[in-house]
Amino acid sequence: MTSLDWDEICVVFRKDLLEVLRDYRTLIVMILMPVIIYPALLVLPSSLAHHLQSDMRSKRYSVGLVGDYKSAVKFFGETKTITITKTADEAEPEKIVSAKLADIVVSFPKDFFRLIDGNLDSTPKVTIFYDARKDQNLMALTEVRGVLNHMRSAYVQKRLESLGVKAPQRYVVNFSDLKELGDQSLASEPVRNILPFLLFTMLTVSIIYPALDVITGERERNTLPLLLMSPTDRRSIMYGKFLVVCVMGAAALLIGLLSIFIFMQIGTSSASDDFIVMRFPIQAVVMCGFVALPLVVILSSLSILLASWCKTFQQGQGYFVPFLFVAMGASSVCSLPGLKLSSGIALIPVVNIALSLKEVLSGQYDFIWLAVSLLVSIGFAVYVTYLASHILDSERLLFGVADSRLRRRLSGDFGPEVGLLALTVFLLMFYLGQTLQSWDIVVGSLITQVVVILLPAIVLLRHLKMSLVKTMSLERPRLLSLLGALLITPLCIVVSMLVYKFQTGIAPAPEAFTTMFTRLIVDNGKPLWLCLIGIAIAPGICEELLFRGAILGLLRPRYKPILLCVLVGVLFGLFHMSVFRVLPTAVLGMLLTGLAIWTGSIWPCMIVHIGNNSSAILLSKFGNEEMLLNWWPVPIVAGVLGLFLLYHSRGSAQYQKPEKPEDEKI
Repeated sequence: MTSLDWDEICVVFRKDLLEVLRDYRTLIVMILMPVIIYPALLVLPSSLAHHLQSDMRSKRYSVGLVGDYKSAVKFFGETKTITITKTADEAEPEKIVSAKLADIVVSFPKDFFRLIDGNLDSTPKVTIFYDARKDQNLMALTEVRGVLNHMRSAYVQKRLESLGVKAPQRYVVNFSDLKELGDQSLASEPVRNILPFLLFTMLTVSIIYPALDVITGERERNTLPLLLMSPTDRRSIMYGKFLVVCVMGAAALLIGLLSIFIFMQIGTSSASDDFIVMRFPIQAVVMCGFVALPLVVILSSLSILLASWCKTFQQGQGYFVPFLFVAMGASSVCSLPGLKLSSGIALIPVVNIALSLKEVLSGQYDFIWLAVSLLVSIGFAVYVTYLASHILDSERLLFGVADSRLRRRLSGDFGPEVGLLALTVFLLMFYLGQTLQSWDIVVGSLITQVVVILLPAIVLLRHLKMSLVKTMSLERPRLLSLLGALLITPLCIVVSMLVYKFQTGIAPAPEAFTTMFTRLIVDNGKPLWLCLIGIAIAPGICEELLFRGAILGLLRPRYKPILLCVLVGVLFGLFHMSVFRVLPTAVLGMLLTGLAIWTGSIWPCMIVHIGNNSSAILLSKFGNEEMLLNWWPVPIVAGVLGLFLLYHSRGSAQYQKPEKPEDEKI
């Protein structure tokens, strides 16, 4: 590989940088929004909350008293927030409230205080009337309830004294905030919870337009062919464009952080109390800039990759909307209480940066896990940059000469269809599946498996006019392969358990996670047979038809077996939507994918999947989680025998390429 020509890179960098800076859209998103809009989003809500809090302290509420209220006047007069504006022995409280003569009306029954003083068995009721559509009336209701509770306590004390009962001693409780270690945070809590979200949004928006301009914009201006025909090395062209996007992102990051710092100093300097503390010192600015730099590189590379698929600037803006949502969603981990980098988040690119920002600002980060997070982010950034560096080798992408859908499918490329299927299932699982399972874990799981997981796969294959039997490998399996799958099931379960223990050792799952699993799966009050059907058998069938059936069937003409195992396995792990289950389920998914490729049938995978799920329920139900590990020689022996049978059962059951769509056959 020839070394990079930095002179060429600098020439391309200067040319593209000047062109980008001439674009007013870039200047707006890089300067105007970080300088004004983003800091305002952080500071203005706190200022508004401060003013609302001040108004609440100075606000006086008008209260009307109706009925036998005379002895209650002194109690209402003791509070500084209530003004008695309307009193009447006989009046309709609804009319007083509707006429806005009072914020709230308290109606006492006739002879209320005579009953209270004379009849110890009587419990007359007081009715409160208010308009719940107004928020201030809810505050007034709280004040009125406080007065009535004080009045009730006074009369209870009076009754006890009349009966000669000594009232219990009153205790005074003092609260003391113990701060042994002091406050080591770099920023206040509102700032460290909101700032990652603002930074992710700001960087994504600031990087989108330069990326579109240097790739899509240059294609629209017809200057890209001239650049490619020059003697300049294509890698130099690509790295020059990449540096432009990175510089724009880094500049937006610096401008945004400094603007937030200045706004914070000016906007919160007049606060006279500690109701909401907004603190963001210069040390926090430096640390945020350092931690977020890998994010700039990652987003720049991803933006260039995405921009290369856009034929027009307008199309690119549409494509970048979901990209922006994904980046904003990655920062949502900061809102999860108790989540740490040590829980495994440090190994997830982009997401780990959001949590790193929060932990650094809180001053409670683990240096080792912070270093792991930065190394993972840098490694991912280098890899994505490497992918982006080859974009200019694709004339089809640069000049918009894309293969037709027919030609693409004839070549075995079903990538867009698989992406659409995976996205559809993930969204349905997130919005519909989790709702159904929270309603009823067993019945909801059954509905989820059929409607959310299996149905989209069938609909897609029918739309592509592909054979369900051949694409999903549903042909009749060989007996030896079924027996072999049954024998290797204990070994697969042991491997999955060992992987989970390994993950727990370096990133332990919180107790709430295991408690929730036990409550939903084991202690749900459902019969054991119904739990096995809904949580073990149904997922073992439907999930296999999706992942080892439709997805694997559509991808296998294009990729090698090892890459297929990784791709389908990782998708399977991500599908379970839990950081603490991604690694074990991904490993199990890789094993199942390898089994499907080896045997050419999906039926053995269903056997292993059902066996794995059933064992998790049974072992947890009867408290014998360690039994399988203690008897490890048995799964190993059975697994070796099962592998022997699978080896000899391969034969004619090996995978065949999926049938092409009927309207695409030649």
